[in-house]
Amino acid sequence: MTLTRHVRDAVPEWGRDCLGALVRRRAQQLGMPLALVAEQADLTRAYLHRLLSGQTPNPGVRTLQKLANALNLPAMTIFRLYADEASTQARTARRHTGRLDPQDALIFVADITVPDHSLMTPGERFTKTWAIQNAGEKPWIGRRLVRLDTEAVVARREPNGVLTPLLESHIQCLDQWVEVPPTLPGHVVELSVQLRAPEGSSTVASIWRIEDTEGQACFGEQCHLYCVITVMGS
Repeated sequence: MTLTRHVRDAVPEWGRDCLGALVRRRAQQLGMPLALVAEQADLTRAYLHRLLSGQTPNPGVRTLQKLANALNLPAMTIFRLYADEASTQARTARRHTGRLDPQDALIFVADITVPDHSLMTPGERFTKTWAIQNAGEKPWIGRRLVRLDTEAVVARREPNGVLTPLLESHIQCLDQWVEVPPTLPGHVVELSVQLRAPEGSSTVASIWRIEDTEGQACFGEQCHLYCVITVMGS
């Protein structure tokens, strides 16, 4: 993956876009119809249109990466826009109902530590803590908070200011999952994970979800906990 001067110059402007507007304008700049964008990203045209209109729940990091590759964009640009839109939607409707049990429900309360896009130094260790509420009618027993991502494509800022895409830079974690303490209906629980920022300047994300004792997601595809940081320094 290469990052052209045209792409670098346009990044600040893209930061004000929604995902659909960014993809359509970038496709127009490249002279690519959306059908070709879908083909290059290994997506169906119908799926791409649903994604751009916000009708596709949780497309996944790899799908967003392929879309970025098709458009010659830093993958984190696509991911950040999607995450920001998902975050806005989540704050409009914070309640998530259980996938298999309508009496099970979760409400996202707050990022207790390390708000999204917090600045970190390379290699810095930190604790990310989320607060969630059991908003259903059944206690949470035997659940785990499980990490979904193994790596996130990011852009590294070189000493001369140029952004270079990376393929193997990601937030390191001591464990791939942590236990969710038994939580009664109506109670709020704080969940913490121990993380370490990658070496080198970049923007990275880690994605987590709550699973049951059988390893199945307890809630819908849009119910994820995110940690997004920006690493700056030599």
